[in-house]
Amino acid sequence: MNANCRKSVMRFLLVDWGENKTHIFASVRQSLEAGGHSTRTISRSSPDQRASLVEAIRSGHFDALVTWQRFYPMQRDILQAIADSRVRTVFMDFGFVPHYHAVVFDSAGENAVSSWPGMWGAGTSPHIEPSYCEAADALMRERAAEARLAPVPACLEASGLRLPFIFVPLQRPRDSVVRYDSKVRDLVTDVADGHGAV
Repeated sequence: MNANCRKSVMRFLLVDWGENKTHIFASVRQSLEAGGHSTRTISRSSPDQRASLVEAIRSGHFDALVTWQRFYPMQRDILQAIADSRVRTVFMDFGFVPHYHAVVFDSAGENAVSSWPGMWGAGTSPHIEPSYCEAADALMRERAAEARLAPVPACLEASGLRLPFIFVPLQRPRDSVVRYDSKVRDLVTDVADGHGAV
């Protein structure tokens, strides 16, 4: 066999999120192993596996790390191990449509730091089927229908809002994106000052 035709076998460290995503990691593992690659899976949410995870990242034994979304500020030891080892990282997240039945892989990150905003801006994003766009619209309508009308502002920051207004959050409550990425105070300030479209 020609050496140039041989496929490259890689070693993947799968950092399993756990909970309702274990089946996704199992599918990724099976696919990688079916392709001849080696894998090792370690939980990122299990405290008793934290030291093993950091050690595995620092070991230099892996060509790439695959994880669900990014690591958060309180996971400094993991973030530092990734920075020190310079291991290539692939981030997974739910796909666009159908949102909870598709997965995207991105080496840049997830959400706003993913490669998608750049592709959209450059006009190089792949073609998206019209049925997928319709499904995305349906998901937004579904989320908007779940919104609740608050008769009075629910927090002190909202006390200066110009009423009436409608705020429709499209993210699930208690989602990590809400906790770490949302700018609720900025939104409230913009609306109160009349800068936002309400």
